[in-house]
Amino acid sequence: MARFNFADAGVYCIQQTVSGTGVFDGTRYGYAVYRYSSGGVAFDVRCPYLGTDGNDIRFQLIAPTCDCFTTFAVYDKSLRTLRVHLKGSSAGITATAAEVVAAINGMDRPVLFAGVVTNGTIPAALAPVNLAGGADPDISASYAMPKITLPANTNGGLILFDQTRPWKLISVGGEFAGAGTYQVELVNVDKALNVIPGVSINLMEQTDSTAPYQLRSSRLDIPIMPGQAVRVTSDGNAGTIFVSGTAIAALDNIAD
Repeated sequence: MARFNFADAGVYCIQQTVSGTGVFDGTRYGYAVYRYSSGGVAFDVRCPYLGTDGNDIRFQLIAPTCDCFTTFAVYDKSLRTLRVHLKGSSAGITATAAEVVAAINGMDRPVLFAGVVTNGTIPAALAPVNLAGGADPDISASYAMPKITLPANTNGGLILFDQTRPWKLISVGGEFAGAGTYQVELVNVDKALNVIPGVSINLMEQTDSTAPYQLRSSRLDIPIMPGQAVRVTSDGNAGTIFVSGTAIAALDNIAD
């Protein structure tokens, strides 16, 4: 399997397992990403889909050789390369990270999504580079439960079903290796799935002294809009979480 799409109907349960020294801290996982970072300027581009397919997509920044009055993005399908032509002139680049991100997200048919990490003027062009980090969920048992097992000692905890339509969060549960405090929040994310700080809703927080510790919620029935995700955090323990949700199709009134 190269990529995983969520269908429009049905209930999905995403299982995410963290082991070793890895912890649940709200880190995205499974999406191919490239972070441009140079001269104090940084932004992320990522594949919209879970899976290894995004690892074959390349990203490139092209410096202007004459007057270029706008920053724009073009996708070369044959080479699977997204090229961003930077604003500026032969004297230098004037495009900013925010303008690059806007060009990528504003494409008629977006190939990648992007988010600003640190804004500023792009200091240099970038030769084609592959995205990395895309991982296939295990769907051998059932399409209703994509299982995501992170490599040992890798952090996780950011769970999302889709960023193009509303979903309803049904329940959250799991088992952790040790006692501690566990928190489940609804957070805002940019298109690159970076959590936007300062805006979150605490859905549940539990502390227990038993080991292993089991986390479970009642039925939540909380809408998750595009631009939102579920963040699970712990204070140092690994384990497995299950997050169940269902698509809300065209603002219907299905009670499931």
